Amino acid sequence: MAGSPADGPFNTLREGHVANYPYPIVRQDSEGHDVLLINSERRYDYVGQLLATFAAAGHIVAHDHRSGLVSTEFAIVEALEQRLAGRVAAPELQAAPEIDELLERLLQTDIVVDQLRQVGETIGELVGNREVLRTRETNLGRLVADSTLWHGRLYLADLNSDWSLDLALKNSGGIRQTVEGPVVTRLKINCVLLFDNTQSIALVTGRELLATLENAASYWPSVADGRYPQSAGFYLEFDASRPPVAAPLSLDEPSRIKNLVIFRADGTSDVLVEEFRAQGDLNRTFGVIVNSFMMAGGDGYLALKTVKDDPEREVHVTEWTERQILETYIVEVYDRTLDLPDPPPDPRIVPYQIMAGRVVELGVVGESVEYTFLLFDETGYRLESKPELRPGEWLSMTEGTDYEARLEEQPDGTRHLTVTMSARQQQLFVRLSLQP
Repeated sequence: MAGSPADGPFNTLREGHVANYPYPIVRQDSEGHDVLLINSERRYDYVGQLLATFAAAGHIVAHDHRSGLVSTEFAIVEALEQRLAGRVAAPELQAAPEIDELLERLLQTDIVVDQLRQVGETIGELVGNREVLRTRETNLGRLVADSTLWHGRLYLADLNSDWSLDLALKNSGGIRQTVEGPVVTRLKINCVLLFDNTQSIALVTGRELLATLENAASYWPSVADGRYPQSAGFYLEFDASRPPVAAPLSLDEPSRIKNLVIFRADGTSDVLVEEFRAQGDLNRTFGVIVNSFMMAGGDGYLALKTVKDDPEREVHVTEWTERQILETYIVEVYDRTLDLPDPPPDPRIVPYQIMAGRVVELGVVGESVEYTFLLFDETGYRLESKPELRPGEWLSMTEGTDYEARLEEQPDGTRHLTVTMSARQQQLFVRLSLQP
């Protein structure tokens, strides 16, 4: 929702966002009086402002054209601060003295001081956009997963446990916001990790870990579900053209997973899957740390729930929650300064699709997203899109404008086609066709 036009200062949209509905939507009640419907859409990405005039009886008689959404981006907030401070001539926006006094008192309260405390800074944006985070690794997702593994190992050491903690898995649905920077506050960390889960540490068998990661890859590339993993301590390749296996309890063989290597805490590498075949004794165990939501079976992680519900098996639950873990990790490991490229170099999770002259619908694309395909005999490809997933004409997309493509020869004679979709002002349904 947004006012039309969204031209500020109190009615602004983020770059790439478009309004699907006006702000406000005007409806009538049973007696014919206006009712104004408002929504600020994404959590904390916007703050809504409604300016309305009421009659003596309490009915709305008008609303001001300045009503709309205010983006919480740093540049927009800074521009508003300048206007409200009088550095830009806008006398009609000057607050009354009592409002200034109230705001100053509010800013001095313990809770506000605590939430605005600076934890660190970031050189570049830490990407937590839903459309990106649920289809690929991001620098923010990796940071959260790394912090979880780091804390879990310290936690076990404090317990004098003989467990080996090998990997961390974070569901992308548990990360809720991008950190625009440059300042990283406690409030921003709280918004990123909105649910503030505790962390659970368990020993799982190879069968259970295989089931867990098959579930992690089962919905890709859909952004409607939050199970796609952000990872630490393992390398995963999966092929989304193979059948998905959602919410399994245990597996002897993979379906989508092509290669899976666990980087053990002792520095060794343990191959669990190679070329779609499970390797070694599947009763061997791996130490894994996940949040309490996943451990309880959330987002289809029922293999983990089976472990949690077994009275014969132990699960450690950390005292620290994920917000405190991430904040401490930024301070102690990064010395408060983050310089993390996105996408991260040396990817830990590589989704691709094996193609043989087929058409694949990639799903909804809004933000910049990367797809990789393994080719055999195909020599050409075509990308098409349409605004809505319903019968109708697919329109050709333009390389260099709508997407970038990179074709790389592999040592085994196959080729990888990597397609990076450009960020768009509206979400599109996209499909790829390969031709012999």
